[in-house]
Amino acid sequence: MADITEVDYIWKNGELIPWAEATTHVLSHSLHYGSGVFEGIRCYQNPTTKKSYVFRLRDHMERLHRSCKIACIDLPYTVDELCDATVEVIRANKLPWPSPCGRGTRIWGPMRLRGACPWACRRGASARTTPFLPR
Repeated sequence: MADITEVDYIWKNGELIPWAEATTHVLSHSLHYGSGVFEGIRCYQNPTTKKSYVFRLRDHMERLHRSCKIACIDLPYTVDELCDATVEVIRANKLPWPSPCGRGTRIWGPMRLRGACPWACRRGASARTTPFLPR
């Protein structure tokens, strides 16, 4: 089982919200049928400068966009907005290094989920949440 570090903020639906408020409805189509897309993105800290660097962030967000298109899931954010949101989450949470897994990396998991609506299983139905969860 993966260790998930509780953080102060999650980026959901275009804004930073407290961890405890980052919820997904029990009737979410993604929960019941696995209809969502995700990426696993590594973030490293330079031990000398203490700056964080995200590995191939733009490539990951472009792939997330393509995956949503293939899965017919609406993604109302541009690649640039998703990249900016990732940096915003990293800065807002001021996470300690090394990560709890003992390595000098952190893994970020942007996800796009289909919401709890009766039409969610139809082609092109809109997704409802986009949380970024650090692991």
